[in-house]
Amino acid sequence: MILLASLILAGYTAWYIVLCSVAPFGQCRRCSGRRNSLARRHRDCRWCDGTGRRVRIGRRLYDYFRAEHERGTR
Repeated sequence: MILLASLILAGYTAWYIVLCSVAPFGQCRRCSGRRNSLARRHRDCRWCDGTGRRVRIGRRLYDYFRAEHERGTR
Protein backbone atom coordinates (compact mmCIF):
# COMPACT_ATOMS: atom_id res chain seq x y z
CA MET A 1 0.00 0.00 0.00
CA ILE A 2 2.80 2.42 0.89
CA LEU A 3 4.69 1.44 -2.25
CA LEU A 4 1.67 2.17 -4.42
CA ALA A 5 1.14 5.55 -2.76
CA SER A 6 4.78 6.51 -3.24
CA LEU A 7 4.69 5.43 -6.91
CA ILE A 8 1.57 7.51 -7.50
CA LEU A 9 3.21 10.51 -5.83
CA ALA A 10 6.40 10.06 -7.87
CA GLY A 11 4.38 9.74 -11.09
CA TYR A 12 2.38 12.89 -10.36
CA THR A 13 5.56 14.80 -9.54
CA ALA A 14 7.21 13.70 -12.79
CA TRP A 15 4.08 14.66 -14.76
CA TYR A 16 4.00 18.11 -13.13
CA ILE A 17 7.69 18.72 -13.89
CA VAL A 18 7.11 17.87 -17.55
CA LEU A 19 3.98 20.05 -17.61
CA CYS A 20 5.85 23.03 -16.14
CA SER A 21 8.65 22.71 -18.69
CA VAL A 22 6.35 22.27 -21.71
CA ALA A 23 3.58 24.72 -20.72
CA PRO A 24 4.87 27.16 -18.08
CA PHE A 25 1.66 29.23 -18.15
CA GLY A 26 -1.65 28.10 -16.70
CA GLN A 27 -5.10 29.65 -16.59
CA CYS A 28 -5.64 32.40 -14.02
CA ARG A 29 -7.82 30.98 -11.26
CA ARG A 30 -9.00 34.40 -10.20
CA CYS A 31 -10.45 35.90 -13.37
CA SER A 32 -9.95 33.47 -16.29
CA GLY A 33 -9.01 36.50 -18.39
CA ARG A 34 -12.32 38.36 -17.97
CA ARG A 35 -12.47 41.99 -16.97
CA ASN A 36 -14.42 43.09 -13.93
CA SER A 37 -17.63 44.57 -15.38
CA LEU A 38 -19.05 45.65 -12.02
CA ALA A 39 -16.34 48.20 -11.35
CA ARG A 40 -16.64 51.75 -12.62
CA ARG A 41 -13.32 51.65 -14.33
CA HIS A 42 -12.46 48.38 -15.97
CA ARG A 43 -9.33 47.21 -14.25
CA ASP A 44 -7.17 44.30 -15.20
CA CYS A 45 -6.76 41.41 -12.81
CA ARG A 46 -3.81 42.13 -10.54
CA TRP A 47 -2.67 38.49 -10.59
CA CYS A 48 -2.43 38.09 -14.37
CA ASP A 49 -2.68 41.70 -15.64
CA GLY A 50 -5.79 40.81 -17.63
CA THR A 51 -4.12 38.19 -19.81
CA GLY A 52 -5.89 35.23 -18.23
CA ARG A 53 -2.57 33.38 -18.01
CA ARG A 54 -0.27 33.05 -15.02
CA VAL A 55 3.07 31.38 -14.41
CA ARG A 56 2.71 27.98 -12.74
CA ILE A 57 4.11 27.56 -9.23
CA GLY A 58 6.49 24.81 -10.33
CA ARG A 59 7.93 27.05 -13.03
CA ARG A 60 8.40 29.88 -10.51
CA LEU A 61 10.28 27.51 -8.21
CA TYR A 62 12.45 26.29 -11.10
CA ASP A 63 13.30 29.86 -12.14
CA TYR A 64 14.08 30.82 -8.54
CA PHE A 65 16.43 27.88 -7.94
CA ARG A 66 18.10 28.37 -11.32
CA ALA A 67 18.73 32.06 -10.53
CA GLU A 68 20.08 31.15 -7.07
CA HIS A 69 22.43 28.61 -8.62
CA GLU A 70 23.67 31.15 -11.17
CA ARG A 71 24.27 33.74 -8.44
CA GLY A 72 26.14 31.19 -6.34
CA THR A 73 28.43 29.97 -9.10
CA ARG A 74 29.68 33.34 -10.33
